[in-house]
Amino acid sequence: MAKQQQQDTRLVAVMGETGAGKSSFINAVLGEEAALSSDGSFSCTRAVEQFEYKREDGLTVTLVDTPGFNDYGAEDAKTDAEILQMIAEFLKTQYDEKRKFSGVVFLHPITAAPAGTTSKNMRMFKRLCGNDQLKNVVVVTTRWDEACYSDEGLEEAEQSEVSLMESEGLLKDLKDAGALPGRRGGNPSRTRTRLPPNPGGDG
Repeated sequence: MAKQQQQDTRLVAVMGETGAGKSSFINAVLGEEAALSSDGSFSCTRAVEQFEYKREDGLTVTLVDTPGFNDYGAEDAKTDAEILQMIAEFLKTQYDEKRKFSGVVFLHPITAAPAGTTSKNMRMFKRLCGNDQLKNVVVVTTRWDEACYSDEGLEEAEQSEVSLMESEGLLKDLKDAGALPGRRGGNPSRTRTRLPPNPGGDG
């Protein structure tokens, strides 16, 4: 039974810059305050952590909470490359346990500047996710509830979304490679739709 449960588990890594709302996203999916979240410029998540929930179809999904990119608020903050390497090493141990890595939810605040990248980081990201056009990556812009207090605010947020996806940087690179877009605001009931499109698949 334990072996069957292990085989029926899918891993989804939740990634993004510090303050993007990764832990809050996980808490909304779980329906409880399990992951420590931060509203500041420093990351509360210092190591890779995992949280499990069971879907209605019986599939167990493990959400992997990760340290934030661009974390300048602590002396022991890791570089983006170090974080990607940490995630890759963690996932490798899970592969050894016969669990399936199903994709990534990458969060970025709608009000923030485009996420920068380096060719090394992008290569590492592609190795992490696989080369199949990154179809199991969902790029989610967050904090729409903070930006959309009026029609003008909504229009500005939508313009920011276009700019984020078209400006040179990681978000554009991911979109061009086949990642899917998503949005997250203040409605936790819609959060489950923001997971990769096929967390129960074989890839």
